Amino acid sequence: WSQGLFSDAKISASKIEGDSVWLDIFLLEQPRMLNLTMTGVNKTEQTDLREKINLRNGQQITADILDNTQRIIKEHYIEKGFRNTSVDIQQKIDSVQVNMVRLTININKNDRIKIDEIFFIGNEVFPDKRLRRVMKNTKKVNMNIFKASKLISDKLKEDKASLIAFYNKNGYRDAKVLGDSVVILDEEVKRVNLYVKVEEGNQYHFGDIG
Repeated sequence: WSQGLFSDAKISASKIEGDSVWLDIFLLEQPRMLNLTMTGVNKTEQTDLREKINLRNGQQITADILDNTQRIIKEHYIEKGFRNTSVDIQQKIDSVQVNMVRLTININKNDRIKIDEIFFIGNEVFPDKRLRRVMKNTKKVNMNIFKASKLISDKLKEDKASLIAFYNKNGYRDAKVLGDSVVILDEEVKRVNLYVKVEEGNQYHFGDIG
């Protein structure tokens, strides 16, 4: 019961004689998945998601499994910049097969999050404006509509590596990106400010050649 494998459990005494008792234990298994349907995303996305959530026909459907499925899908789209993704999982009892359910996962990605401004913390040698130019894939909202302003985890990871490479090239061999964070600017979570914390370290120079 504590593992969530049963949806109902009852214990009753069917007979008592002296100091002996006969117990009836009634257990009702959690329903099993008959099939899975997804809405709101294309076939390619569905294939990727099915591999990630790894649900199989005939598998028991527990509350933990549903919560984990929802979390995996949301994290998948957060990495792609869709931080407002909503996931609704519905179960429909099959009318023919006993204790079997049909699962429908309704996904609404909503709009991608856009970056209003990028700020740097800990930089003293290079100004924010110069460091923003190093980040080729992560840009703030600009009048130039062809510039990307979406917050995508993989692209941000690449840009943080570019920052370190830039510092290294300029003699700051110990430079580090300590982390990043976002601040939501509106209730609908469509715009955020991005903060990137850096540690520049000391600048190294070649010694004189004798």
